[in-house]
Amino acid sequence: MYKITQPSFVNDNETFRPAKRVGIRAHPSDGEAVLYDEQTKTTFHLNETAFFIWDACDGIRTLCDLAALLIERYEVDPAAGQNDVDQIVAFLAEARLVTAEVLVGTLVE
Repeated sequence: MYKITQPSFVNDNETFRPAKRVGIRAHPSDGEAVLYDEQTKTTFHLNETAFFIWDACDGIRTLCDLAALLIERYEVDPAAGQNDVDQIVAFLAEARLVTAEVLVGTLVE
């Protein structure tokens, strides 16, 4: 297994809200999926976990929210679940399968 370093914009699990990029077609099969980027004509093969996370990237859920979904679905350790989400989203962002949405103007008290 390889480790992907998070892009600099993925710096806060509570404000980064990834969204599926327009122009990506998904072809699911048996839990896994093939994603096709219409712009670059590139194909990506996602395993079940990666597809589950990509499909949940709606621009509203934070990385913490995505980790909670993963932890609940697969009953994994919370730290491992968060790490998996961070790694998967970093890959998805690097591959331009998701866009980087960061919540701006959050009030901190």
